[in-house]
Amino acid sequence: MKAFSRRCICSYILSVLLILATTIAVKAVEPECLPASIYGYSYYVIQKNGDLVHWGDYAPPTYQAAEILMKNVASIVPGGMRSTLAIDQDRNLRSIYTSPTTDSLDSDLLLEDIAIARCGLNHYLALQEDGTLYVGGKNETGQMGIGETDTLDHNPTKLMSGVISITANDNCSYALLDDGTLLFWGQYANHSVCPFPVAIGSGFTKLFSGEYVLTANHTLCKIKYEEKSNKFTFTPVMENAMYASDNLAIQNDGSLWGLDNNIPLVPTTDFQSSESDGTQGPALLMKNVSFVTTGPFYSIAIMKDESMWLLPNRDLIAADNEYTKGPQKLMDHAPLPQIPIEPMNRQDDRAADFPAGFPNQAGTSSEITESGETDQLNFSGKTAALFAAAAIACIMLVRIRKKVS
Repeated sequence: MKAFSRRCICSYILSVLLILATTIAVKAVEPECLPASIYGYSYYVIQKNGDLVHWGDYAPPTYQAAEILMKNVASIVPGGMRSTLAIDQDRNLRSIYTSPTTDSLDSDLLLEDIAIARCGLNHYLALQEDGTLYVGGKNETGQMGIGETDTLDHNPTKLMSGVISITANDNCSYALLDDGTLLFWGQYANHSVCPFPVAIGSGFTKLFSGEYVLTANHTLCKIKYEEKSNKFTFTPVMENAMYASDNLAIQNDGSLWGLDNNIPLVPTTDFQSSESDGTQGPALLMKNVSFVTTGPFYSIAIMKDESMWLLPNRDLIAADNEYTKGPQKLMDHAPLPQIPIEPMNRQDDRAADFPAGFPNQAGTSSEITESGETDQLNFSGKTAALFAAAAIACIMLVRIRKKVS
């Protein structure tokens, strides 16, 4: 009876350890719904019925005359890539283009099972729901992270696994691993090219456009490379942040804040910080906001009541003395954005000044394998520890069974 009890207890412990280990190892990336995006003077919006519409440059000038680019769209892919990318409702990443033979819009399938995607000027990042990161497009500044520089148009290429968040700038890329490690590759501004992913910080949970990153305690930080100190720094901008888009941020309570001088005119009030020179910190704009995206002259906001608004930015009004239009409601019911924040229970929650040597020559980091895929950074220490515990439990169970028999 005692031997039987021991066997039952050991089997139970082993089952629990294996379940825990498997749960962490296959941690899924939550799919995003980004219902609006602005690139330059082009505006992209998803209608409630899934139609992706476009107006602005090289398109109808107003939202009322916007053209339909694609149907059954789940999320827009923000960024500066010259071709339009979108994720359909089956989680397929597609490239939208105009057919030269029929002069009609069509789309090519690039990848399946995509949760999140981002674009730079000539490259894109696509993150599958299992945390596998693919890259594609041009690579003249190492922005694909494959260990070389060229100008070829690459098909989707697997780069690494264990990724939970991504963003792309003009000619560089960032990826956040499931253990909170932040990776960088490509060319930051006019600095030297880094063709392999290198670790530049830790303790983060999400990346946003405009090179913002969120810490485990929801502090929004601005990423910047300090040439004199030869390292990346992370300057805290705001606490209790939920989302950021270039010059705007949303806090957990739904309040919208301007992060620089080019703040939008909001529906309920005029500029609340019109005399500010941008050095006094974030300015409160309005409340009950679910999502925001920003461009040089306009911003788009979705309120908690699902209404979507086109907001003129301060720079537009300053440049056009005859500008008389205020905020415009685009629709009453927009797709609800899904921008989950997954807290990470870490002891290391530093938010600024992570020393990191920036490579001056093209080459590899000591933490990156020759193929460009992260080696020791793919899984967290907790996962490895649980697998080790499960293995030990297996050995103990075998020994107990031998003694009993």
